[in-house]
Amino acid sequence: MVPENKDHPILRSVADIFTTSDIYGIAALDQEKATVLLRGGVTETLDPASQLIAGEKNDPMMPFAWLKDYASPTGKTSGKCFATTGGASVDFRSEGLRRLIVNAALFLCDLEVPAKANVEFVDPFEPSFYGFPDDGFNFYRKRNLRVENFQLGSSANTYPDPKVLPR
Repeated sequence: MVPENKDHPILRSVADIFTTSDIYGIAALDQEKATVLLRGGVTETLDPASQLIAGEKNDPMMPFAWLKDYASPTGKTSGKCFATTGGASVDFRSEGLRRLIVNAALFLCDLEVPAKANVEFVDPFEPSFYGFPDDGFNFYRKRNLRVENFQLGSSANTYPDPKVLPR
C-alpha cells in the first residue's frame, strides 16, 4: 500500500493481492494528479510465495491501483475513475483483489464501504487461464455455451483449462 493512502476506504480489509497476470508498466499516468493506492512488483515466478526480483523492473514499483479525476469534453472535472492493472479472470482467485474491486465500486457510487465486504463467490469459480490454446477457438466452440449457462446456480466455470495453458 502507498503509506499516505493506507486509510483510504477502497483499501478497507484489502490484503495479500497476488495476480498471475503480472504487473504492467504504467508510463502515461500522471502520478501528481492521481491517487495511487497500491503499487505492485514483479516476482521471480507466478507462485504467490515467490520473491520480488531485484533491479530496474521493480524500481520504481509500478502503480497497481489508483483513482483519478476525469474531465468532460468542456474541461470541467466530472468525477473520479478507479483503475487497476489486475483483473484477468484468474486474478479474481485473490480475495484481496475481489475486495478492492467491490470497495472501489461502493466508493465511486458514494455508498458506505464496510469494514470487510463479503466477497465470497456465489457459485463455483474456476476461471480459464488467459492465452490461446493450440486448437484456437475450437476449444471454446466445443463448450457450446449459452447465456443461460451463466445464471446464478448453474456455473459454467467448471470446465478444465486446455492442457497447453499454465495453471
